[in-house]
Amino acid sequence: MEKTPRNSVDDLLMLFEDVKDNNKPVDYTKLESEETKKTENKERRKSLSINVNDEIPEKRKRKSIKQEGTPQPKVGAVFEIQYQHLPNKIDISELKELIEKIPKMEGKIMFNEKNLEQSIVINCTNNGIHALIGNSYIVLKKELLPEIINSRRLIIVYNLMEEIKNYRNNIKCILENFNTNNTIFDTYIGASTIDPGSVDGKTFSQICLVYEVIINKSTIEERLKQTRRLAVKEVEVMNNDNMIKVFQEQEMIIDGVLIEMNYCNEFKIDNKLLNEQRKKLIEEQHKIEMETKKIIGRTINLSSPEQVKKELIRFNIGIDGIKKKATTDKKILSQSDHPFAKLVLEYRKISKLLSGVIEQIRKCCIKSGDEYFIRTTWSQTAIVTGRIQSKSPNLQQIPKQSFSLPQCLIIPRDLFITHNNNTFVAIDYNQIELRILADFTKDHHLIEFFKSNTDVHRLIAAHWLKKNVNDITDDERRKAKTIVYGCIYGIGPFSLADQLHVSLDESKAFLESFLDQFPAFKKWKEETITNASTTGFVHTINNRRRRINNLTDCNDKKTVAESKRIAVNSPIQGTAADHYQNVYD
Repeated sequence: MEKTPRNSVDDLLMLFEDVKDNNKPVDYTKLESEETKKTENKERRKSLSINVNDEIPEKRKRKSIKQEGTPQPKVGAVFEIQYQHLPNKIDISELKELIEKIPKMEGKIMFNEKNLEQSIVINCTNNGIHALIGNSYIVLKKELLPEIINSRRLIIVYNLMEEIKNYRNNIKCILENFNTNNTIFDTYIGASTIDPGSVDGKTFSQICLVYEVIINKSTIEERLKQTRRLAVKEVEVMNNDNMIKVFQEQEMIIDGVLIEMNYCNEFKIDNKLLNEQRKKLIEEQHKIEMETKKIIGRTINLSSPEQVKKELIRFNIGIDGIKKKATTDKKILSQSDHPFAKLVLEYRKISKLLSGVIEQIRKCCIKSGDEYFIRTTWSQTAIVTGRIQSKSPNLQQIPKQSFSLPQCLIIPRDLFITHNNNTFVAIDYNQIELRILADFTKDHHLIEFFKSNTDVHRLIAAHWLKKNVNDITDDERRKAKTIVYGCIYGIGPFSLADQLHVSLDESKAFLESFLDQFPAFKKWKEETITNASTTGFVHTINNRRRRINNLTDCNDKKTVAESKRIAVNSPIQGTAADHYQNVYD
């Protein structure tokens, strides 16, 4: 029976999937018989040599082509993609022979153009490892990954954290490379080092375009070549801006640390306690809803700001003294003695704990036998200052404090229990941002305060107010602490007035008098903003940088003010991140 060609891109791609996914002959009897007479389609079918090993580029999947309400393109459109016949998977002896042609990295590995051109580029897929060894393109079985990783050759990869999701059995050899050889160059981390915040949510192709890496073909071999070209471009930029050291000796080391944290470490959860806490919180929510109904005479959704606001207006509570309007703001409601306001605040606290902590942990729990575990994802590219982020779930937001309910005490961190005879250890730097500020500004007062080993914030308050340290009240200490950290985070007079509960004029006077007493900080702040305006960047102590926009080419005052705040805050926050990342030493 004569085989009938399919008459649309959609049908053609289904044919590809039949061959590739099922690895069996296509059932052409399903095709429309009347199309067999069309000569044009016959010729098109002949010109397309389909092989079971053909690599179908990701972007040619059906869903990405067929759009509702859009006419389907002609079959000929698909031939713009150049398909590549994949080589057969080679054995270990052939692999070693190819690797021997690549120079071994002796001593300290140097990320430079010469070494990158003589490197191994890998792309780990479900079906095996695609590798470009020198100029030879091969496909390897998964179990041969250690032969490449431990070869002491320079290895280039794009987003190793994602690539090895299906290679958990090989995690150990990857970690050994990070700990000993450190020969891995991750172009995803490289792009993030050059321009923090620029890679999350971006595709490989989008990042390539930023560095003018031209995409010629949609094949895996071409992707490997693009990855190598991308590495060369990144090294060129990093060398010009003196960032190669922080990339190689800090960012790539942390990449290995986070791979171990993501794939090898997990937290054991007390599932019984989790369910108990959840039950108590739900019961308490229900009690508050019943009490609210008794007070206001009706049932409302306490999670709805609009419904709550209507009741606030009815009872004439929660009125903002400045805007003269009802508000559900926590600070305003806290000032009211009305039982409805107190119930709203209590309901919010319980709902936040229930939905933001308990339910998130419960959703992410993994059962293993009779035990329950949880894994989070740690990322070094998500936060522009360089701080490590936890997500899915965010374990950094698990509250430290306990929550008192009428009949019990909820302590969220009690849900985490040790296993394998391990111990939880909590470590934090003491006033790290303030110490960095003292180092950056070289303010001799701040430096002496830290050397004294006494209450730094009380000493700052005494110097600011020109009083004896023993005469400083707790309220004055609190104001001084708020102001100094406000300066670090770029706080303005409006926000400061809000935090200190003072007038705008008092807030402005506080800031001016404080900066007058610490002129070194004032000078450093002005110089930092000026340099950022000139260069477009600010830098940390390890020379990681952050791009600062809208300082010179923007007429919006709020936008400029925000850019100035970021310019002052980023070097301090970024340097703190540098110190945190060096903890592994």
